[in-house]
Amino acid sequence: MVFKSQVVKLTTEMKTKMTAITTTISKQSVFASTTITIVVTTSSVLSVQTSVTRAKFSCVETATEAGAWCAKINDDKQFLLIDLESAQLVTGIVTQGRNSSPDWPGGPTQQWVTSYTLSYGLENGDETEYKDANGEVVVFKGNVDTDTPVSHSFKTYSGTFTARFVKIRMVSWHEHIAMRAEVIIEKAKTSSKTSASSQAKEKTSTGIPSGLLAKGFAFFTSKVKTKVQTFTFGEATSTTKTTATKVTTSKRKKKSSRKKKTETSTLRVTQHHSSMASLSGML
Repeated sequence: MVFKSQVVKLTTEMKTKMTAITTTISKQSVFASTTITIVVTTSSVLSVQTSVTRAKFSCVETATEAGAWCAKINDDKQFLLIDLESAQLVTGIVTQGRNSSPDWPGGPTQQWVTSYTLSYGLENGDETEYKDANGEVVVFKGNVDTDTPVSHSFKTYSGTFTARFVKIRMVSWHEHIAMRAEVIIEKAKTSSKTSASSQAKEKTSTGIPSGLLAKGFAFFTSKVKTKVQTFTFGEATSTTKTTATKVTTSKRKKKSSRKKKTETSTLRVTQHHSSMASLSGML
């Protein structure tokens, strides 16, 4: 009997392997089923328990459901057809054999596909056969056991391709045709202009703590970065500074009775510059 904890463990291990596979193929690649809805059809099915729904990568066998899709007939006319529902940039493929369980009627199995070819297209899966640089149909290496994923990056062959339909054609197998498979596609890249625009918006937003605004500072932002254009601090304003300068300039001509006012204005200017230094340190 397969316990739930064992199934969860197997699923977790498969997800880790899937991540490693897509990272190896491309930093931008993902499994198609994780981002879009895919539809899989097939040439034949051995039984209800081995239907095409069991072709999903990393599915686990139970007493009532097989650990892979199994063809009814063992010949080279068998296939799996994957419909991505829209044109996608296909960068690779990964396959597994049939997951085996002692709970399966008849006992554990040893079934997998050892080699296959591919064809693809926008209208169906038969328009174009995947070939190498010499024009020869590429025969991909399949699996060697029930569960170890075997992946292929098309960048190491004759390149990636754009298609809606991808057909996996069976060439050779071990004991019986059985397969789990995933197509790997390129993720849509975020536009650099969009990213730059988002960053600009972040920079133009006022990132000043509300506590500063409460103290009487007025902030304005440019299109490039946040900066202070005007400020007020008590009575120390640019007008005060000008007045203070005039008073200081004229103090030589004034009598001692004006000296106290001059010193008071100078003190205000000193407070003003001290406040500017404090503000600069906070920003």
